[in-house]
Amino acid sequence: MQRSAARLAQAYETIFQRIIQRLGAKLLSKLSRSAIKKMEDRKNGKNQMTDARRAKLVDDSYLEDDARKLDSEHLDAEIQSAAKARAKRPDDGDYDAEVSVPNSPHTWKRVKGTKVWCRSSAYCTVPHLDPQQTEELEAIANRDIQEPKDTEDMGKQLTEEVGLDAPTTPGRVNLAKAVADAKGAGFVSQTGDPIKVDLAVQRHTDASDVRAANQQSGSTHQSAHDLPSSVGKQDGTYSRGQALTVLLPTATHRAFDDYWKKYAIQQRQKGVKEVPVSEFMDIMYKAIDQTPGISKSMKGNMQTLLRTEVYRDLGWNEADMIELPYPNIR
Repeated sequence: MQRSAARLAQAYETIFQRIIQRLGAKLLSKLSRSAIKKMEDRKNGKNQMTDARRAKLVDDSYLEDDARKLDSEHLDAEIQSAAKARAKRPDDGDYDAEVSVPNSPHTWKRVKGTKVWCRSSAYCTVPHLDPQQTEELEAIANRDIQEPKDTEDMGKQLTEEVGLDAPTTPGRVNLAKAVADAKGAGFVSQTGDPIKVDLAVQRHTDASDVRAANQQSGSTHQSAHDLPSSVGKQDGTYSRGQALTVLLPTATHRAFDDYWKKYAIQQRQKGVKEVPVSEFMDIMYKAIDQTPGISKSMKGNMQTLLRTEVYRDLGWNEADMIELPYPNIR
């Protein structure tokens, strides 16, 4: 009874915090009208760089994963381009808004809670944005992402965000308890590393909850897809959020991604746009094999997971052709 009361009290406290945040967001949306006007002015050609200049700058920053290395003009170009796309709520629970940069592998995401914007490809880095750039990103989000229309909708959304079961929802999985049970059984360590099992996975959309249960953050551990999302999304049935992922230290994740990205870039530079599934799978196997800090058994199970996702879940055949990432590279 005491546990239930404590949980309910904590939920109420969290809900009140979220209500305050939502009311604050509504006020900010009114304050952001000037930013929306600026964005519309740019769209209509006022105070806007030429299309050719913007396209060149976006193309220049295509291969740069670290947004902190971009100057203000390159950031302006990406944000102006992003204004032509639609923002949405992302699958990843760490963020509450995202907008893709057209003709680029990069996406701008807003960190849930802090409301800080970061730029993501394989990793989300936080550049130095001036107030106008931040306002324009906020304006894109406010334009396309609707807040709950009434108190009932707000209550439903807050219930989902806090993690409570809705009255009509039967048996929602408690991820924190599942992680605690796995640790108690000795399947994984206190930091979530496999012990009695060879691989620990979760759906990408649940990665932030699993990190929280392991007392980790997105800056130290990232949700790694075995199959790059840029390849998987070529299939209409693919879901980035529902894909099974592995939590890897940031440096390990980068070492894994850098291998297949280098291959894709080199092929594109040779004029190769498509390759058979079998060839790309060989590259992904090698990417896993060469990644440091992963045990041999874990690598083997990551490769098995990859095969299952590609050949069973997506139903691809070895001879099928897939488009390589980085279409802007010539």
